[in-house]
Amino acid sequence: MAKDYAKQNPQQLVKVSGKDTFVEVMNDAFGIGKVVINFAKYNDKAQAGSRITDQVGIYMNIDEALVLCHDILSGKIAQLAKIEKDKGAKYPPAIFTKLGGTSAKSLASKGKSRPDGASESRQFKIQPGSRVDFMLVGEKGKGEENATGLIVPKSSETKVMVPFSADDLKKLALVLQSNIQAFTIARYVDGSAMTNPFQEAKRKAQ
Repeated sequence: MAKDYAKQNPQQLVKVSGKDTFVEVMNDAFGIGKVVINFAKYNDKAQAGSRITDQVGIYMNIDEALVLCHDILSGKIAQLAKIEKDKGAKYPPAIFTKLGGTSAKSLASKGKSRPDGASESRQFKIQPGSRVDFMLVGEKGKGEENATGLIVPKSSETKVMVPFSADDLKKLALVLQSNIQAFTIARYVDGSAMTNPFQEAKRKAQ
C-alpha cells in the first residue's frame, strides 16, 4: 500500500511513496506552463545525501495534466484499468502513456550528451497493478527524435514504479487540478495573464 508523507517544501504538491520509491508532483514550472513529476528510487540505509539511486523527471504541459486529472476523476482511467485487468494478463499494459525527453542536440548544448550520442527518452505511465490498484511508472532510456520533434523510446535503462491505491490517484488529481486552477486565477488577479512577456520586454528595451 502506498504511503503519503508530509511534503518537505512548498513547491511539492503531492508525494506518494512505496517501499523504496516515491513520486512527487511539483508546481515550480507552472510559470512556463509545465507540471513536473519526479520519480525516484532510494536506499534509506545509505548515507544522507547519497540515498537516491535512480531518478526520472517528467515535464507535462498544464493542459495535458488537466485532461489527465479529468480522466482520473471522471472514472475513465479506472474503467480502462478494469478492461485490461479483465483480460487476465499477469502484468496489464499501460492505460496512459506520456512520451517526452530531450533531443541529442539539446543535451549536447548543455554539456550532458549521452555516451552513445543519442536523445534521451522519458516516459510517464499509469498501469493497472496486479496486487494494487495502479502503478505509476517513470522510465527513461535511449530515444530517437522523429520528424515532429517527438522523442521516440528505443530502450529502457531506468524504471521507477510506485504503487497507488485508487484514492491515492484521485487525491493526486484533485490536488493538482485545484492548484492549477488557483495558479490561473492568481495570474488574472495580478494581471500577468493579460501580459505578453515578449512584447513587454520589447517595450522596456525601447
